[in-house]
Amino acid sequence: MVTSDREERNLIDRLYQRCKRLDDPANTSNIFVGIQTSADAIYHLTKKGQERYVCTPKGDDAPPPYEVEIEDALMKPLVSGGEAKRYQVPTTDTYLLFPYIVDEKGAHLIDPATMRVHFPKAWSYLNSYKDDLRLREARWDRDGNLIESPFDDVQSYRFGRHQNLEKQELVKLIVAQTVPRMRVCLDESARFYLNNVRVNGIIVAGKQDPWFLLGVLNSRVADFVFRRIAKVKDGGYFEANRQFIAPLPIPFADEDDLRAVAIRALELQTAHTGRREILIEIERRLSTARARNKPETWLFPSLRSKRDLATEAPARLDVDKKRAWAEQRYDLELTSFHDAISARLRPGAPLSTSFKNGELTFLIEGVPVVDRIFVDATEGEFIAAQWKVLCSTFSITEGTDGKRLANALRKIASADNPALVAQVIEREKKLSVLEESIAVQERELDALISRLYGLTEAELRLIGAN
Repeated sequence: MVTSDREERNLIDRLYQRCKRLDDPANTSNIFVGIQTSADAIYHLTKKGQERYVCTPKGDDAPPPYEVEIEDALMKPLVSGGEAKRYQVPTTDTYLLFPYIVDEKGAHLIDPATMRVHFPKAWSYLNSYKDDLRLREARWDRDGNLIESPFDDVQSYRFGRHQNLEKQELVKLIVAQTVPRMRVCLDESARFYLNNVRVNGIIVAGKQDPWFLLGVLNSRVADFVFRRIAKVKDGGYFEANRQFIAPLPIPFADEDDLRAVAIRALELQTAHTGRREILIEIERRLSTARARNKPETWLFPSLRSKRDLATEAPARLDVDKKRAWAEQRYDLELTSFHDAISARLRPGAPLSTSFKNGELTFLIEGVPVVDRIFVDATEGEFIAAQWKVLCSTFSITEGTDGKRLANALRKIASADNPALVAQVIEREKKLSVLEESIAVQERELDALISRLYGLTEAELRLIGAN
């Protein structure tokens, strides 16, 4: 379907006529950026166990990562852009050392005396970086004399910026910032802190339902508008910062429709999070198995082998030239398969796989790019599980080509551990059932939200074509 800019502009204008913006007080009370410490290498640590964290110093002369003890009470799970997924409760092993107390009046830095008495491990750790913290953002003159040192005081361990510290322990929508499409989840537990790296938070207005807004922002309609008003980044990505998400149109809904959207959004976040957990279980098991590369002729069954091609070489050629002739023909045919995959790869394109009637298929945006691989049930289900993990981890940019994806598809874990194979297949079956349910739920919610926007059949086709 060919669309014009005027058609799209007319649709967006009509949506704004019948909707309120996301940043309208009826919908949200705040859209905010994450925490800015100005010393992330010191405050951001990797959790290893109870009160056990790994610090990774930065800089050309920095020492290697090392383990440190810090009281868990001051450590907060920190979400960056990479952990902000569509309809998924965040998961992260990065924790923020947060030397503040938050109450109804705001966030207050814990004083040195209290830190020494109640959090001696954290205090000792921060003091090990005392000079680094004091000299943050310092300025020197040409002779090397210190002109200004804004953190050279008894509170040198405070963050570089104080904004939004009190908003972290609130129920909030989490929006990934640099994305191929809208990616929003809900922190219903109010336990996740947001980094100032490619992620933003949204506090929902008191009378609005956060689950309703979650469903709307993840819908096809909101994404359609977003990708036409947002700043375009390299590689087919867009910037979902305040400037470009605040204007998104939010439809009106009566109490019944609002509740229906909210319930479906909750179900989808539960389902998508459950899907991720099953994939993690599969990936954990596969990580213990050796991987071997299947032949290119296995991935592309109609690709002729070099041996077969050699039989078609001109009779006048000697053995070595026949081999070279066959290799050249083989490379040309293989490149054509890779090119066919490349033609469908674009940032944000959904990848999927299926094993039905003994046939393995790999799809991009629902279109098969690898098929006619016929194997028995055990092998097929085992490989399908591996490809589903690949679908969730394979990164697509504008520079990603079909060869890279094909090589990843050929890398198959060994099936010489029957217990591992059985466990992976068991989880793959659960995953297949869950994915079918998610697909149905997504269609139903999109249909409901499209009705709230009052879209015509022509407008539905316009959005579906983009």
